[in-house]
Amino acid sequence: MKFIYLFLLAMIGSGAVSLFQAKVWTVDNNTGSAWANFTNLDTAQYRAVNGDTLLISGSPNSYGSFNITKQLKLFGPGYLFAENQIASPTGYSAILGNIQILVSNVTLMGLSFGGITISSGNAVQLQNNIISRCRISSNVTITNSSNIQFTRNLCSGSLYINQSQIPSNIKVIGNYFGGGIQEAASDTSNNSIEIANNIFAGTSRLYQEQLKNCIFTNTAASIITGTNPDFRNNICTGSQLPATNGNQLNVNMNDVFILTGSEDGKFLLKQASPAIGAGLGGVDIGMYGGTDPYVISGLPPIPFIYQMNIIPSGTSESGIPVTVKIRAIN
Repeated sequence: MKFIYLFLLAMIGSGAVSLFQAKVWTVDNNTGSAWANFTNLDTAQYRAVNGDTLLISGSPNSYGSFNITKQLKLFGPGYLFAENQIASPTGYSAILGNIQILVSNVTLMGLSFGGITISSGNAVQLQNNIISRCRISSNVTITNSSNIQFTRNLCSGSLYINQSQIPSNIKVIGNYFGGGIQEAASDTSNNSIEIANNIFAGTSRLYQEQLKNCIFTNTAASIITGTNPDFRNNICTGSQLPATNGNQLNVNMNDVFILTGSEDGKFLLKQASPAIGAGLGGVDIGMYGGTDPYVISGLPPIPFIYQMNIIPSGTSESGIPVTVKIRAIN
């Protein structure tokens, strides 16, 4: 079956489509596939210009590591389809190696990859990069960046924030981390990092940020803080948090999550969970609560065809019967 997205009501087939002076390109490295514009990301980036979109097909074959040097949007189909019993175009996620973002104005959604670094490699501060709804098997490093959105991701590693310049508006919302957040010890300014509705399984080092509506699942994982942390309405398994400002200490995670099912589904809140409605502003605590809740399987916010049946014959009277199933996720 061909992997075909609907993007802004445009059918993407074998050619690029012009959308508001930008183009949408298709990339597919499935063995024997010949319908897409490109079979590898390097060639796609070479042909693309700033503002273009790359729609990347799910495949059992990795697309390899990738350095992003243009202002592009990359969309994959999501991940964990079988585990979450979700129909998908190919049954596979779009798998990459390590990613390095070297420019501003890049968006990644619905992809699976190793680690990722956001850094220009020099003193230039990067801005307006979005990493959302991705499955990440290693660490994330953000260096000298502002206006960064790291939201709704399933990350097995830790998030490292290293700033030699004072950043602004970094949002870390609706994620799972197998590790924690590690902020550089030299970065002790009030630097507008919003940390909300995440789940952390490892140690975190934080300074003057407000941390709200988060869950710390590991009693052995410490929380190292600076001189003026602001922790509100969080849950932890031990006594790592101050027993003030709506924080809940010594909570059994068996009472919080359903803890069955898929890699991301097991973190849904169980009935009567102490996290329900206990967040700042009355929202649920954890990655499925708040203003940017986690989306199961990282399904991207664009419509796509996941099943198409075409009868190969017809008549001038009846035409050719076509059945199409389309899914759209917010």
